[in-house]
Amino acid sequence: LLDRFKLEQYILKLHLRTENSIIFTDFSPQLNSKILTIGSKIYSDNEIVGYMFISTMISPITPTINILKQQLIYITIILICIGLLVSFFMSKSIVKPICTITKSADKLASGSYRVKFDGGKFDETQKLANTLNYASTEISKVDELQRDLIANVSHDLRTPLTMLKAYAEMIRDLSGDNPKKRLEHLNIIIDETDRLALLVNDMLDLSKLENGSVPLNISEFYITDILNDIIDKYKGLSKSMGYNIHFSADENVLVNCDLGKIEQVIFNLINNAINYTGDDKQVYVKQIND
Repeated sequence: LLDRFKLEQYILKLHLRTENSIIFTDFSPQLNSKILTIGSKIYSDNEIVGYMFISTMISPITPTINILKQQLIYITIILICIGLLVSFFMSKSIVKPICTITKSADKLASGSYRVKFDGGKFDETQKLANTLNYASTEISKVDELQRDLIANVSHDLRTPLTMLKAYAEMIRDLSGDNPKKRLEHLNIIIDETDRLALLVNDMLDLSKLENGSVPLNISEFYITDILNDIIDKYKGLSKSMGYNIHFSADENVLVNCDLGKIEQVIFNLINNAINYTGDDKQVYVKQIND
């Protein structure tokens, strides 16, 4: 940075001064910049043995500040663009599972209970999806229970209603003038009405049906006697509609169960046999002890 002439001048000035170091400033036309030089004397045994000079250019501060400002503006714009891009892709990745869950929820609302919810990679949306999957399963169970209940109600109520109608028609058409037969048919109608009331009470107790805690009223009775009583109720119906019910039984045995429930089962089985017996209208009921 210093030419030989300038350096000799600095050495002379430093030699003539009493200070050990001097700061020189000068302008270099070749470098178009100020030059800052620090000169120091070098001693050995209190004698000057040499001189040391350190020089550097002094650049103007304003251009540097301007450059830093421009770089800061560029960096800020780049960071904002990067932030917007990252935010866009992050929002897309977050919104996508929510949109998927919303579409699945619409399907669930329309009655498609087998729909599966997918929460994607995020814990929060996955927890939401798991909760909705559980809700979908429970709603499906309730819907299935409702359909089963309607089917069971219609099936179980059909038999006593058929008996009531049949014996009411027989009283109107056949036994109206026969006190003994009329009383027999009326008793059957009363018995079927009582059984119908019991069935309705069972169906109305939905809470017990839902949690599977329908109580059983256990008692002991002879099953063959119950079968004979049930088949006797079908005799009048068999005569009027042309059905022949044949009953054969093993030895009469004592059973331990719910009388109302087992009668409901037997009535349903016989009623199904009558409905699907075919043109010969022959129904066979067998009690087999195992």
